[in-house]
Amino acid sequence: MYFIEKQLEELRRFESPLTRAEDFDFFWEAASGKVMHHDFHAENRPAEHCPFPDFRIYDTRIYGLDGTPVHAWTLLPAFASRERRVPAVVLFHGGNGSRGKNPYTRLHFAAAGFAVIVSEFRLQGGATRSNTPIKYCAGKSFATGNLDQDKENYYFHHAFTDQMLMVRYAMSLEEVDASRVAVAGASQGGGTSLILAGLMKKEIALCIASVPSCTCWERRIFTRTACAAEIAKYLELHPERTEQIFRLMSYFDAMNFRDRIVCPVEVQCSLKDALVPPECVYAGYNRIRAPKNIRNYPFGEHHDVDGQQWLLDLCAYLHPEKIRGKKLEMRIERISLRRVCNPVKHPYATAFGGGAEITTESGYLPFCSSPGLEKNHETKMKRLDPDSGFYNYGHRASSTDMGDVGMIMPALHACNGGTADGPHTAEFSVPDPAYLRPPTAGNERCGTAPRRRGCRVRPGGKGPNLRENNIGNFLRKTIK
Repeated sequence: MYFIEKQLEELRRFESPLTRAEDFDFFWEAASGKVMHHDFHAENRPAEHCPFPDFRIYDTRIYGLDGTPVHAWTLLPAFASRERRVPAVVLFHGGNGSRGKNPYTRLHFAAAGFAVIVSEFRLQGGATRSNTPIKYCAGKSFATGNLDQDKENYYFHHAFTDQMLMVRYAMSLEEVDASRVAVAGASQGGGTSLILAGLMKKEIALCIASVPSCTCWERRIFTRTACAAEIAKYLELHPERTEQIFRLMSYFDAMNFRDRIVCPVEVQCSLKDALVPPECVYAGYNRIRAPKNIRNYPFGEHHDVDGQQWLLDLCAYLHPEKIRGKKLEMRIERISLRRVCNPVKHPYATAFGGGAEITTESGYLPFCSSPGLEKNHETKMKRLDPDSGFYNYGHRASSTDMGDVGMIMPALHACNGGTADGPHTAEFSVPDPAYLRPPTAGNERCGTAPRRRGCRVRPGGKGPNLRENNIGNFLRKTIK
């Protein structure tokens, strides 16, 4: 774990200067004003041949500031109504993606009780075109669209204002609780989520950004990563415009919005990402002042997005427990097994003219660790032993009954080092007596005493002496 921890320490200290121009705030206040007063004129047409009676699904169009029809899918649980409003999530796709040919890949969010808007960016992989003429200045990347023009006409100005209108559309739905609207996305979608969280801080309740692009543009152009490589190609031909282009990109750099964010932020960072380097992710993350949490995936690459974690984060933040006095009132939406099974069962079975039978068994829910308790535990453990390693591996797909507990109240599953051999085995032992020694007056009053220096594995022990403090799981056993 030495090299992983060393990289993380460097990333936590990484700083990149803000590149905001002097009229940055004025520019975006003017754009936000236009968005707030624009009639987006939403059109919803029921999806054709929808086989799922527990959902209402619509083919949606809204109209951008320039009148461009922007396409989306809208998914609503059947029980959602004006009297029973539900939280919503607006999903943004990655570069050159689309809303998808059909909306069924997002049914699990609706099955969990969320209104879901799957938005689309203009002139990428979907049906959304552009009323504003867009000229590609280098290659065919959207990032170079109108790159040689002013910021009001640059591609990303149109793209981001389109998505701001999509958030407004989500809030306007009578079935949606407008105080519980989240934005989520990966790559381009992650960067967009962060930018909108800074621009619409009164409207957005949660921001989920996985491997967020559109951040630290100068570094990405210089290192030629993903769509930034096309901008670098343009500057090869026009080096005299370098300062002008860097200034233009600063208006659309997610890093410059992050000190404006006030809602909770959940970020995913892949340490082996060659398209959005982890340095660019941390350049913005380190500047966020709002409640935040980052999950690092040491061997993850750009497309290794943890979609399961999105759903867990949405449930944790937007389906909160209600605590009145000493009574915990649990809000549990009744979701039939049919709602969960039908999205899997019907399309694939009927496509081949066959049938499907699904057997369900009882078991534990995935464990969803509380970010607040994680931070509190980390602070205490580092106070006890500043030199010990501390790792947060996030949620676990498999779980004990702590998974059930974590769904109804904040929970933490902490593990400490100083052990040998596998957990839940006959050979498991605690060779370091420091972990067994009760805390003394000289130590913090905490259930776990600090490890003793130079501890040893018991004679004949098979496993290594794992001395790190850990949260989550025993992934470290697989890393030699």
